[in-house]
Amino acid sequence: MLRILIVDDDEAHRDAYLSHIKSLTFPMEPTIADNGATALKILQRKENRPHVVLLDLMMPDSGIGLLQKLSKSIKKETYIIVVTNVESPKTEQLALRLGADFYYCKRSAGSSPEEIIAHAIACYRDDHPEHAATPVTYNVEALVKAEMTLIELPDDKGYDYLVDAIMMNVEEVQQGKARFPVTHIRRMLAVNYKTSESSVETAMNRIIKKTWNVTDPDKLEKYYKGQIDPDRGCPSSKDFVAYYTRVIMDTIRMVGKS
Repeated sequence: MLRILIVDDDEAHRDAYLSHIKSLTFPMEPTIADNGATALKILQRKENRPHVVLLDLMMPDSGIGLLQKLSKSIKKETYIIVVTNVESPKTEQLALRLGADFYYCKRSAGSSPEEIIAHAIACYRDDHPEHAATPVTYNVEALVKAEMTLIELPDDKGYDYLVDAIMMNVEEVQQGKARFPVTHIRRMLAVNYKTSESSVETAMNRIIKKTWNVTDPDKLEKYYKGQIDPDRGCPSSKDFVAYYTRVIMDTIRMVGKS
């Protein structure tokens, strides 16, 4: 089982990692720490020491401070992935010199939670050949909900409609079929939830609008993959469902190649 330590003082970032870990079928045991001092105590334990660490830098008892305090034996046994907002070549070089194995900037492409966790799994499998053949697959519902967590979609009326709509489309695409037309999705949801099609459409559009009004625009820009257009406003439920169908399918394909 892959033991992974998430060291970050930002609860939203920790939740994003945990949501994606929970959506995976690969055997993983996550532990969290919100500062370097707590992480150090966890890493100094010889029993059940984490195999991989996802390390933020800017937090109480900083990540750089943690790297300076880790023994050579711990650094040798543990794969350390720095994941930080600090986009600085000097800081990156310092972190790598102090024993980090890889450096991600949270703002950069390729630094989504699913990509970082896939990286962690690949490193673990390289060192544990007994898990080389262990499949890495997603629970699709959990994966969709993890993506909704990233953009802080509120668990409000309309949430279940959007999650189910995306799952319906993903299932169709996995079967080699075309995505459902939005009118067909609304009809199916109305039947499933014993309500009207107009109520389904209104609830989905309302919760998307609410998300676009209250969620940090930079966060939306990052996790909505550059699709934010201030002149256009929030997406329609049709565009939202189509977009996340593509995101989920791309993630499933990426994981399938690992």
